[in-house]
Amino acid sequence: GVGNTIENELKNNRHFTCHVYASQEDAEKAVNQGHYQVLLIIPRGTTAGLQESARIQAADTGRQRVSGPVKMTDITIRYDPAVMRIYTEMLVSSLRMIIESTAVKVYMETYAAALQSAVSRQQENNRRELAGIDFEKKMPDFPGRQQVIASIRSGIMKQTGITVPVKLPESFSEPGGMA
Repeated sequence: GVGNTIENELKNNRHFTCHVYASQEDAEKAVNQGHYQVLLIIPRGTTAGLQESARIQAADTGRQRVSGPVKMTDITIRYDPAVMRIYTEMLVSSLRMIIESTAVKVYMETYAAALQSAVSRQQENNRRELAGIDFEKKMPDFPGRQQVIASIRSGIMKQTGITVPVKLPESFSEPGGMA
C-alpha cells in the first residue's frame, strides 16, 4: 500500500531516517522532543481510497459525464518548528515528491486494471449485440440458409472476440519512471 511504499522509499533514501510509531501521539511527541524533524501522518484507508477513486474514474471513462477531480492523498506533513526554514522546505518538498509519485503509481495501477475490466465488459456487450443483429430477415430463403447464418454469427463472434489490452507504459515501473 501507499504507507508501506513510502516507508520503504524513506528507508532506502540516504537522506532520511525513518521510524514507524504505533500511535500518532507517540510520533508527535518524538518530533516535539527533537528526536525527529518531520512527521508524516498517513491515515488508515489511504490506499483503499485511492483505489476506489481509480475504479470510479475508470468506470466513468467513455460515459457522457465528467468525474470530479481526484484527491491523491490525505497525508499530513508536520515538522519541528526549530529546524531552519530552508532545510524544512527542501525536506518537505522531497517528501511531497515521494508521496505524490507513490500515490500516482497506486492510482494508475488500479485505474489501468479497472479500465481493462470495463473495456472488456463493454467489448463483450458490443460483440454480443453485433452478433445478435437480425440480418437474416433481409436474407432470402435458400437451401442451407440456417448454416450460413450460423457461420456468419460465428465469424462475427471470432472477429470481435479479440480483447484490447490496457497497459501502463513500460517507463512507469522502470527506474527513473514514475515508480
